[in-house]
Amino acid sequence: MADIRYKIDARSSPDVNVIQDLAEAIINAIEKSIPEANRGQVSVAINTLGDGYSMDIVGFKKKSAVALDAFDPTDMQPGSFNYSIVRQFNFDEQILDLDTFIIDKDLQGQGISRTVHKLQLKTAKKLGFKGYQLNANMDVGGYAWLKAGMSPPDVKSLRFAYQNKIFEYELDEPITDSLKVLEKELDEIPDSKLLATIRKNPERYKEAFLDTSWRGGLQFDDPAAMDMLEKYIDPVKIKKGGVSNYYIDIATRHQVYLERLKTGLADDYDKVITGVNKDITTVLARLEGDKLGDLPRKEFKALLTDLRTTQLEAYSDQTNLLVADLKELAGDEVTFEIEAISKAATVKQVKAAVKVWQAVQRQPLQSSGQLLDPFLKELTGRQILRVENQLRTSRAQGMTIGQTVRAIRGTKANNYTDGVLGKNWSDARTVVRTATQHVSSQARTATWMANGDLIKEYQWVSTLDGVTSATCRTLDSNVFKLGEGPLPPIHPNCRSTHVPYFRDTVELFSEGATRSAEFGPVKANVSYYDWLKRQPVAFQNDAIGVTRGKLLRGGGLSSENFADLQLNKNFKSLTLAEMRELKPNAFERAGI
Repeated sequence: MADIRYKIDARSSPDVNVIQDLAEAIINAIEKSIPEANRGQVSVAINTLGDGYSMDIVGFKKKSAVALDAFDPTDMQPGSFNYSIVRQFNFDEQILDLDTFIIDKDLQGQGISRTVHKLQLKTAKKLGFKGYQLNANMDVGGYAWLKAGMSPPDVKSLRFAYQNKIFEYELDEPITDSLKVLEKELDEIPDSKLLATIRKNPERYKEAFLDTSWRGGLQFDDPAAMDMLEKYIDPVKIKKGGVSNYYIDIATRHQVYLERLKTGLADDYDKVITGVNKDITTVLARLEGDKLGDLPRKEFKALLTDLRTTQLEAYSDQTNLLVADLKELAGDEVTFEIEAISKAATVKQVKAAVKVWQAVQRQPLQSSGQLLDPFLKELTGRQILRVENQLRTSRAQGMTIGQTVRAIRGTKANNYTDGVLGKNWSDARTVVRTATQHVSSQARTATWMANGDLIKEYQWVSTLDGVTSATCRTLDSNVFKLGEGPLPPIHPNCRSTHVPYFRDTVELFSEGATRSAEFGPVKANVSYYDWLKRQPVAFQNDAIGVTRGKLLRGGGLSSENFADLQLNKNFKSLTLAEMRELKPNAFERAGI
């Protein structure tokens, strides 16, 4: 336990108590890193400062009986203390000023700075503060603070920081060629993109911002700045081989978009079926007589031929459009896979698979064993046959034209699901969704096989909820060799996916995962909304809408209560172009 000596020159209040709690948390975290022989008293002074307070912490190396308010300022000479931290809490502007942080060289490199940042960020948010401010004026401060998400208040000050540094350097000696290149590069970046460009790759501009001085800060409502601060506080960890936790989150978000794409493609097919229904109704309405049985056999056969031709043309055209979309999806899935692997693993290059569409067509759907082309085309035959069978049945049973139309269309009371076209709608949705999953699965697998030096196996990942099939529950988290195991879709309407299992020689980022083999399979009762609650706000809003996103985050509902609202049935449809634009990776801190 640290020997803390307090000097509190501030009126007692809940805010002062919070600041005192912060001081103790910082001290206890730091003191653990200090050898017992070098632990002296720790002084904490909390003083009223304008509309707020200042917090001064000094951890001395030697024990002393001297009271805090009588300690000699010479005790603050370099080498006499382990650390010194000064923070100013401005309640008027709701800003935390990061005034001073000095740490003895023997304690550097132990993550103390990150720990202090984590604790003070939690406290600042608890107090309702809006951000930080600071003076970046140490040897590495101008660069280090910039890398942690801080920045000058405007682009003019940002440019002045590196330009003034270079100007002062040139007064003493010529600047290096590399610094000249950076100066020219920075000068040519438009003002509107300067800060974003630097934040995207701060290491690139390290030489330009070392030894710079500027005053600035960070706002907690700035997502880009907070991403960098959180990265600094909790840097990405590396592990070798196996499943990338980081990749799993990316792949899961991608599957959400794929489900929405399936809905969009199925909606397109629904429109065709609706049009076919109108065509059939129109043809039947023109018939003479009240019943199909009134038609001579020859005219009835002509009717069947006429309707078959009408349906075949409509369904064939839609199948061709669907095939074109699926072919485009195959290429997009390769691109997605390359980007995802590049961000999940520390690899220099990910190779693109070639002739992916041919591979997709050659490999059977593991839900039925059929190849993709006949799988799609047989749908048309089944749809036409259902209509013809109903017409024959209506004729045999002496049904009226009106009764026949209702038998084909369905009844309003049952939302038109009890007719022939209801079966066609259900069949088409199953085929479209299953085919889309097949294309995605095969294209991604082809990419992994093209990168055999990186990936040797894959792991099955099931969507675990109340409607998950027994087969997918059994397969979840199992690992298979590429080319030797089952692939989604394993049954019609399968929503499972799979993720690469990297070779032991590949270094993987392990941040942000929600499921992994490394930490054990996710329990079967973990729902989609449990997972969604842990995702970035931007992704939540895009997946279920802004209003529902707010309800999920702040509505006080458990994931189970939220799911009971049946919002999971409201997947918004998505086009291929929209899916391409809304990459799940765009919400990643890595910024794919």
